[in-house]
Amino acid sequence: MEPREIIKDHYNLCEQVYQLLLEENSWLKVEKKPPEMDFLHRKKEIVDSLESSLANLKKTKARIFLSV
Repeated sequence: MEPREIIKDHYNLCEQVYQLLLEENSWLKVEKKPPEMDFLHRKKEIVDSLESSLANLKKTKARIFLSV
């Protein structure tokens, strides 16, 4: 995958994380209790995706520096 694609995918994932955090914040304000398991499962999935994306970014950074 090209570095530009990796960065674009990571940016999109960051947007998803932001939206999820907004949703969680709204939930906490309204419900005044932790989110339900369905939400926590979605949150865990996105964190796993974020970790994978960060690993790809690190690989991309290494490739960029090696190619210079």
